[in-house]
Amino acid sequence: MFERRRPAKLVTPIEEDQGIFKGEVIQLTAELMPLFGRNMRDDVIIKGFVVGGDAIDVIFPGRRKSQAIALQKRIQAEWSKVCTEARHRGVSPVIEEFRYPIQVEGAWRTRFNRDTNGWETRNHQLYAARWMVADKSGNKTTYGEPVIRAS
Repeated sequence: MFERRRPAKLVTPIEEDQGIFKGEVIQLTAELMPLFGRNMRDDVIIKGFVVGGDAIDVIFPGRRKSQAIALQKRIQAEWSKVCTEARHRGVSPVIEEFRYPIQVEGAWRTRFNRDTNGWETRNHQLYAARWMVADKSGNKTTYGEPVIRAS
């Protein structure tokens, strides 16, 4: 298949953001789970929920993905602590009950997938531009970059 995309090294931050953040940029709270993946562009994907219950994929694309690796490690470390504590109590940890809250600034995209019966299912994806996490003492740290719009 013919690859239409230019190599990432040749794409400017403005061009990258125009391609990724096509819709309105919004701010919301998401609760992430320790379920990680990558897409064909090697962007970091973390499964989670919007506060209120809807399941989403939070995607950390392009030049922002290197900073998302720190978030991934932080979530993995917290999950390891939960697992250790659960084992000491003699119970199994439940991954679906683990939530790591972050504030996200990004844009929604909807992806349609066809299941084995031919039905299309909708998957909500939040492309993150910036995100903020708080440590145990309440200190907040912001990662990522604001969306650059062409003038």
